[in-house]
Amino acid sequence: MRQLLSLFCLVVLFASCEKSDDPAKKVVLDGYIYAGEPIDDIRLTKLIPFGGEDSTAEPINDALVFIDWRGTKYPLVPAGGDSGFYKYPGTDLQILEGESYRIEFDYFGRDTYAETSIPPAPRNFSLDSDSIRFEAIEIDLGFFVFRDTLSLDNVNVRWDNPAQDYFYLTVENIESEKRRISQGGLFGGGGFDFRVFSEPFQTDEYIIRSNDVTHYGKHIVNLYRINQEYLDLYETRVQDSRNLQEPLTNVVNGLGVFAGFNGQSDTIYVVLK
Repeated sequence: MRQLLSLFCLVVLFASCEKSDDPAKKVVLDGYIYAGEPIDDIRLTKLIPFGGEDSTAEPINDALVFIDWRGTKYPLVPAGGDSGFYKYPGTDLQILEGESYRIEFDYFGRDTYAETSIPPAPRNFSLDSDSIRFEAIEIDLGFFVFRDTLSLDNVNVRWDNPAQDYFYLTVENIESEKRRISQGGLFGGGGFDFRVFSEPFQTDEYIIRSNDVTHYGKHIVNLYRINQEYLDLYETRVQDSRNLQEPLTNVVNGLGVFAGFNGQSDTIYVVLK
């Protein structure tokens, strides 16, 4: 999602060139809150002005940022370093299903805010298997013996989705030492990314394929129901350079997104052996 907002900034870089106000004085909000989880995924950056020398967004570390919940404002603090990330250090601000939240900050003399709500959690989330097994493969080419690993196993993830809502799924290796699956690379699995992030989808099933994952060991599987704010941003992340439009945003007096997510209540694991 953070990479997604980087793409968003690049699109806005071109789309804002025709705006009359100064794009250099706009803030891009990259804000996500998750039901039952701490608030630590809020980032503020300056908009990249069209024709400027900078190619990356400059983080904002000195804003006064608040989350408004049930009429009480909870101040966020910088997460540390020159990152632009903010977090809430306490435990009294709870992210709950069905609740609405508003983020507020004042920067460049603009009162900027955005609102979101937390969608329902996925229901009846289940996997048909808790493991994917890989076999050692040798291919004798006469002059060379090629060694690799191969698996035909898949894991089917299912849940209820009668309303055809949108979801995305993550699969993340949680081992302290990451051990790659493929050594030869003939059958794939040679990448270094030990996380899988799906695109938003509208079904009630997802297949985790053996060639989607790259490392052995225990993986945690999370399914998140998403809301319209995130979906709008995702669908406008790629544009035709011949007909640029400013991407959709739910941030007033700014750009970006403030979105709420809700994952399944049970922790689900898949082990790659």
